[in-house]
Amino acid sequence: MLEVAPPYEIYEPERGHPAELTVLDWGQGPVQITPRDGRGAKTVMAVRVAVPATEKATAPQYWDLTSQTLRPTLVGLLQPPGALPRRIRLTKSGTGAQARYSIQDLGKVQG
Repeated sequence: MLEVAPPYEIYEPERGHPAELTVLDWGQGPVQITPRDGRGAKTVMAVRVAVPATEKATAPQYWDLTSQTLRPTLVGLLQPPGALPRRIRLTKSGTGAQARYSIQDLGKVQG
């Protein structure tokens, strides 16, 4: 499991454009975020997912997903022993605090 510590790489895909990620490893922990709508900083639980360099060309090789509505479903997909590596598709709808994600499990990656 990955430790969630700085530096943070908050995952913010374009709304309505599905993004596929291959999750190699993951972890969860608290992350401090500052909402763009002017609200003050707050701490939320994030899921950190390690991805291959072919999917994220810049270091570090992970993303921090901070959507509180996505987290339970994502953790459920990644948690069972032997579940990784796993391919998922995320689609964002809405913006800001009203943003929601749909997640599609594309299955375990054979390697």
